[in-house]
Amino acid sequence: MPKTTKKGQELADLLNQGYTNHIFETCSLLCRAATSYARIQEANCNGHPLQSDPSIDPKRMAKIQERFEKWCEKREEQLEKLIDRHALNLPGVLRVIFNGDPRGNTVKLVMSEEPHGTDWGQDGIGVPGS
Repeated sequence: MPKTTKKGQELADLLNQGYTNHIFETCSLLCRAATSYARIQEANCNGHPLQSDPSIDPKRMAKIQERFEKWCEKREEQLEKLIDRHALNLPGVLRVIFNGDPRGNTVKLVMSEEPHGTDWGQDGIGVPGS
């Protein structure tokens, strides 16, 4: 049985969908995956950490960066599938918005009820940790 987290409880409060163990657990799993997704988006923006090392040959660094970008892309796809699966198990969630810019919420939930949101654009409920 998954452990409930503080961010999961915060998301359940934002969704206002009731407080069953299933809701808390699903929200907690969703927040964990969204936090990982946000970290991948930051890594995509920053590039491989070795880029700042002047002792590495530029051709070698290009290969390292290429492998890093492929890994980020693969992990991003895995996390998007996982987040979709968890989010669509929550009542009232229509779809998930994925944002590649880590300066805001990287994962937002679009609800079936009245249009509202927790971000500036009011287009979705930002998942805590994303």
